[in-house]
Amino acid sequence: MLRNGLQPSHIIILLLVILLIFGASKLPEIAGSIGKSLKVFKKEVKELREDDDSSAAPSSYTATGGQPPQTTYPTYPQSAPPAGAPYPPPGATAPYPPVQDPPQAAQEPYPPQQVPYPPQQAPQQPYPPQGQSPLQP
Repeated sequence: MLRNGLQPSHIIILLLVILLIFGASKLPEIAGSIGKSLKVFKKEVKELREDDDSSAAPSSYTATGGQPPQTTYPTYPQSAPPAGAPYPPPGATAPYPPVQDPPQAAQEPYPPQQVPYPPQQAPQQPYPPQGQSPLQP
C-alpha cells in the first residue's frame, strides 16, 4: 500500500477523516484561515528577500586607490618592547618564575582535640536478633 507512495485513494481517505473530525461547517473557516496564513507567510518571505537584496546592494567598501581605509585602534598599555627594539632571543627569559616550595610547618597543622565528654558505651548487640522486638526483654 505504501510502496507506490501517495495515491489518490490515500488522499480521499485523508479528506474523509478530516471531514469527520472537524465537520462540514468548520471546513470553510479552516480553509480560509489557512489561506490567510499562507498569504501572510509569503508576504513576510518576500519582505525578507527584499531586505537582503537592499542591504547587499549598497556596498560599504569604497575604492581608495588600492590602500586600505585608515582605521584607529584603541590604545592599550604596552607590554611588549617598543617598535624597533629587538626582542630577546628565545630561551633568554624564563616563561614562568621558578616555583618555590611552601614553608614547612614545625608542628601539626591542627592540634589534637580533646573530647569534652566520654564516648558512650556501645551496646553488645547493635541490633536485636531476627524475630525479636527491641522492646521485649
